[in-house]
Amino acid sequence: KKNQKENRGQKNLSMRKKRNNDMQILLEARKLQEEEKVQVTKREMIEKEEEFMNAVKTASDMSEREKVEASLTKKMSAEFRRMLLHQIEEKEEKNKIQESEKYEEGKQIKEKMELERAKAEVLRQKMVNDMKDTGIDGKYFGEILSLDVEKFLRR
Repeated sequence: KKNQKENRGQKNLSMRKKRNNDMQILLEARKLQEEEKVQVTKREMIEKEEEFMNAVKTASDMSEREKVEASLTKKMSAEFRRMLLHQIEEKEEKNKIQESEKYEEGKQIKEKMELERAKAEVLRQKMVNDMKDTGIDGKYFGEILSLDVEKFLRR
């Protein structure tokens, strides 16, 4: 019986040792699992922080690019507007010159016609005087005297 008791005692002791050993293994496994969970959580937080920082950098880069594009667009619009105004000014100046030339040409034509009219008047007067000097009757050169020189020149 003593042997049985000792065997049972050893068996109990062995079971307790095994149970303690199993508990120790279980505690270590839980501890490792907890440490692994903490490491995973840390990695996830680092990844999330990196993702957030990348998003902030991307937003900042996009904002900067949009500012540069807006500035470029504004400069191009200003340059285009300046070019249009310059073209308008050139066109207006060209039109003024053409209009001035047109009026100058009209003035020259008018002066030329006035000179032609004066020459025709002088010529008519000379013909009338020559007819009078030669003694031709006034009824014959009356038509020459009544001639409208301007109307005659316009034909």
